[in-house]
Amino acid sequence: MNYTKGEWIAKRIQTSECEVWAGKLIVAICPFQTPISGDERKTNAHLIAAAPDMYEALKRLIKMMPDCGGCIKTEAAILEAQEAIAKAEEVK
Repeated sequence: MNYTKGEWIAKRIQTSECEVWAGKLIVAICPFQTPISGDERKTNAHLIAAAPDMYEALKRLIKMMPDCGGCIKTEAAILEAQEAIAKAEEVK
């Protein structure tokens, strides 16, 4: 999957706009036009900034998980993780 590499950081968090940066590049903006509160906008920006780390960690976790041979809760969690990875990798 090809996405902007590097640490993603929520910056310039103001009441009106939040930006997510990867190095010197803006990768996302949470503009003031959205009908959400400033706190929610900040939280969204931090969640977006964490997305690449969560994606890579989830991929490593799935790769390391042993086949538990019928552990229903573990298998369900692995399926959810695989679905989340597939959603992230979907290119439209």
